[in-house]
Amino acid sequence: MTGPEHYREAERLLAIAAASTDAPGITAQVTAEAQVHATLALSAAQDGPQYAAAELRRFAHGLDPSTTGIYRQIHDQLLARADELAPS
Repeated sequence: MTGPEHYREAERLLAIAAASTDAPGITAQVTAEAQVHATLALSAAQDGPQYAAAELRRFAHGLDPSTTGIYRQIHDQLLARADELAPS
């Protein structure tokens, strides 16, 4: 995906999250996915994959990895994507 495509995907996902009132877990997951796309859009416009990886790791470390369920999945997915972009 290009930077503008990531940006559009982030906006699309945020619209879904804003419209979702039934499932808080789904809303959290969609919002986290939107954050990833927004970060990748920003990195495309700035410093490339190193910047994106650092931002994804920073966001992941803000989540408690000892939790279970959706937050653990989001944490693990963020770190996996960061490692794909720029291995630590």
